[in-house]
Amino acid sequence: MSTPRNHHYISQVHIKNFFNEQNEIYLYNKSSKLFQTKKSSKRIFSEKDLNTKYEDGLNDYTTIEQQLNQYYENDFDFYYKNILKLIADKNVNIEAQTALLYLARYGAIANFRNPTYKANLETIFFNALKPVMDNAVNGLKKSFYDFFNNRGDSKYLGGDDYLQLGNEIISKMGLIYFIIEIPENKDDYFILPDFGAATHRKKINPYFNPDIEEIAYISLPLSSKIYIHFYSGKHPEGINTSGIKKLNSEQMYYINRHNLLLANEIVACENKQYLENLTYRVYSNQDL
Repeated sequence: MSTPRNHHYISQVHIKNFFNEQNEIYLYNKSSKLFQTKKSSKRIFSEKDLNTKYEDGLNDYTTIEQQLNQYYENDFDFYYKNILKLIADKNVNIEAQTALLYLARYGAIANFRNPTYKANLETIFFNALKPVMDNAVNGLKKSFYDFFNNRGDSKYLGGDDYLQLGNEIISKMGLIYFIIEIPENKDDYFILPDFGAATHRKKINPYFNPDIEEIAYISLPLSSKIYIHFYSGKHPEGINTSGIKKLNSEQMYYINRHNLLLANEIVACENKQYLENLTYRVYSNQDL
């Protein structure tokens, strides 16, 4: 039996929260301007060998996938149900707090999993070192180019320990406040952009270098009907309270517009008509 090599940069268990009751999800491609209907999450927000590693002459297709499964996917539904309970009961108990931290950590690593981010990071790394290595001794120069050219089935650098990465980000954020948003109108839906979750950096910890910024805010469309914002208590805007709020249709439009414009290429939605109306309004410049 062959080893699966189709790796998701947004977990399938997350994507499934944007399917409708007919088990369908609708995609919009910003480049082709085409809409698509899918009945499976298998080929949505995924790429062949995205998480493949190459070490000591061997391809490793499973280590990162197993880590993501263990720490970010196997318990996703369990914690999602705890969020539903939090919304219904308005009770931030231990179970709710644990679920919120789990999802904050999941959102914190979203950008690092994305192929666009991985490709850009590799380009920056290569271009920064290339002028030095081109003038280095032959052995060092060869090692540098071998590192980039002889990689088996691996496509990107990094991504070795998403658990440690997520834990470090959440730890540095310190005390975390949350805002959960839900649509007021039953005919409104959150879209899922191909970056999965957004993060913003601010100066939240003291360092010798005063210009260091770290993740201080995470926003995550959890499902078609739930959006969560996480704020570091050290955020310069002074966010110091948590809560649940309802969004009217215009507020829903603007958060979806923002994510549509930020998306690298593809967004998903459970309602085809809503997605068509959203893209038409955004790209016909009706807000000008």
